[in-house]
This record gives sequence, structure tokens and C-alpha cells, in this order.
Amino acid sequence: MIEKEAMYKLTYGLFVLTTTDGEKQNGCIVNTVMMITDTPKRITIFVNKANYTEQLLRKTGICNISV
Repeated sequence: MIEKEAMYKLTYGLFVLTTTDGEKQNGCIVNTVMMITDTPKRITIFVNKANYTEQLLRKTGICNISV
């Protein structure tokens, strides 16, 4: 669960996006992560569709963003 204070610290920069489906793990560098709403907590992540990380993210819906 993302903390509300962390949501307000999202700025432009480089972020590490990682995801796993239990068997396979992958990560990539993304440059756009934005807060959509704070209640409920929602963010948007821009990932190239040709990226393998995007495939895992679409499959599981679970990820980690390192700011």
C-alpha cells in the first residue's frame, strides 16, 4: 500500500519499475509516474508496450516503483 506522503513526492525524473508473476521477474526504467487521485490512491505509469515489463504488469497488475 502506498503512503499518502509518498504520493506527493512523485515528480518528474527516472523511476525503476519492477514486477513479477511469481516465476519471472523483470524491471525497467520509466520517466513518467503521476498521481491521479489521493482518495482512493491511484497512480498512472507510462510503459512502452514493446517492453517485457509491460507484459508482466498487464498480466498481474502488481508492481513496485522506486523513486
